[in-house]
Amino acid sequence: MRSGWIRVLALLSAVADFDTAQGMQAEGTWEIVPSPNAGSQVVGNTLLDVVALSATDAWAVGVTPNQSQYLTAPLVMHWDGAQWSIASTPAVPVINVKLNAAAAVGSDDVWAVGYSDAMNCGLCAQTLIEHWDGTSWSVVPSPNPGWANTLYGVAAVSANDIWAVGDQWLNWSTKIPLILHYDGAGWTAVDYPPIDYGELASAFALTDDDVWAVGVSGVISTGIEALALHWDEPSPRRRHTPPEMGPVPWPSATWTGSTDPTLPWRTTPSRPRRPGAVRAGPGSAPRCRRRHPPVRSRCWRGQPT
Repeated sequence: MRSGWIRVLALLSAVADFDTAQGMQAEGTWEIVPSPNAGSQVVGNTLLDVVALSATDAWAVGVTPNQSQYLTAPLVMHWDGAQWSIASTPAVPVINVKLNAAAAVGSDDVWAVGYSDAMNCGLCAQTLIEHWDGTSWSVVPSPNPGWANTLYGVAAVSANDIWAVGDQWLNWSTKIPLILHYDGAGWTAVDYPPIDYGELASAFALTDDDVWAVGVSGVISTGIEALALHWDEPSPRRRHTPPEMGPVPWPSATWTGSTDPTLPWRTTPSRPRRPGAVRAGPGSAPRCRRRHPPVRSRCWRGQPT
């Protein structure tokens, strides 16, 4: 009987704590904070990510119109505790540039990632990585293993351990994830489990051996599924992501298995072996391929979801 009362009291205590937490959350309010807009166009300024180091030191990144609302230039803002102001960034000599994400190690060590696109070919995008050293922003060289390469997320563990994720096009019909790593000296492309088609949209790092990257894999004709990759040295692996509704089927999956080069989307396309490409065929076992230039001795590996 005594144990029963203890369980009842524990339940009542938990309910009270929950009610208290709910009450505390309800006390706060959201308010609109004025922020500047750059560019000469009326519309087009957009902030896509924010990172805060303290109550007086935060950064936001995104885009501002460049020539028109459909072409963009990078936009970086800083919060000093009193107001947001636009920060000066390096000129990138192309007509379409975008910063998608930011991460910070310290007040003099902030990163922003995205892409630049000259818009003079079908697949022209190149990775763009910018760094704040406490005084100014600068462009840092970054790999471009595919025809077109884009970064969507970045996560910082320390000054010499930073991850950036996105996608790379291997040809006109094949897009696979892109993972870059910074070791304090430079950025390099990193291997991961074979994925026929997909992209990574975001990354989060707890420690140097506990990093997550999430996105999507698959094509409409065979089904699109959630994708989660995890880095946990020395055995990085792909995590299973249980679908809530299962793959999304295409009503008339007539392209499944097609190798006809005239079709715009194929589920089993032939792919040229390009530097940094990860190749996989149906039923192939997960494996790591050495990239060029050489990357970390370990790679993301694991079982397919």
